[in-house]
Amino acid sequence: MRWTLAELESWRGREALDGDGEPAGEIVATFVDEHSGAPRWLAVRTGAHGDDVTPVPAEGAEPTGAAIRLPHPLATIMAAPHLRADADLTPDQDRQLGSVYGLEAPPPPSPNPPGGGPGADDAVVAALRDAHALERDALGRLQSLVSSLDDDELQHDVARHLTETEGHEAAIGGRLEQLEAGPSALQDALGAVTAKAVAAAGADTAAELRDALEFERRECAAYAELIQTARDAGDGATAQIAEKIRADEEAMAETIAAALRRMGEPS
Repeated sequence: MRWTLAELESWRGREALDGDGEPAGEIVATFVDEHSGAPRWLAVRTGAHGDDVTPVPAEGAEPTGAAIRLPHPLATIMAAPHLRADADLTPDQDRQLGSVYGLEAPPPPSPNPPGGGPGADDAVVAALRDAHALERDALGRLQSLVSSLDDDELQHDVARHLTETEGHEAAIGGRLEQLEAGPSALQDALGAVTAKAVAAAGADTAAELRDALEFERRECAAYAELIQTARDAGDGATAQIAEKIRADEEAMAETIAAALRRMGEPS
């Protein structure tokens, strides 16, 4: 069923459920097609990306009780690009979202992508698996760091990044599924690294923060490589997901570096 803009706008503030009835966030706005003016996307605040929103197709959405059910699984929603709630959706973002949700065919890889060579798609999947393993490792590290900090402001920042990281893991896992890496390949990614705590007994805060900073910079480098690999393969959707995550990792790295500088420690 096609909904009018007024009907969709009346859904603001209502809970969003995914296609399986699982909580996906809150509907906060509607995006319209810039050419036709017709409503095309619902802006859902998932909580995984701070105050940013994730556009989800309005077509196929329907009320169910007090909530709105979206016709896509949570993994797909988490894998979609997110943006500021007050930002305008560009035509390029609209096309990339269409690719993520299967509304249109994704752009084919170029025959000879620069630096990609044969098997560039396989390289994207391999890089996504590595990124997913990093995110799983990051979850354990951040959980340990949150529990060991006594600086309330820094603890809040790390806890916020832990929430972001949960979204990163879901987004990368969802993109792997979309690229048909297959259940066994995704399981390989899930088991590649066992999340582990890094705060050894008796370790001092500065040492923990230096370790955390090193890991954040490692993630930044991994996502820079994933972005380039995806661009070489003509995979704009993966590149945009990786760009958003890298921005989060860079911001967290600077937060930790600033904390170390305040302590008089090298960063």
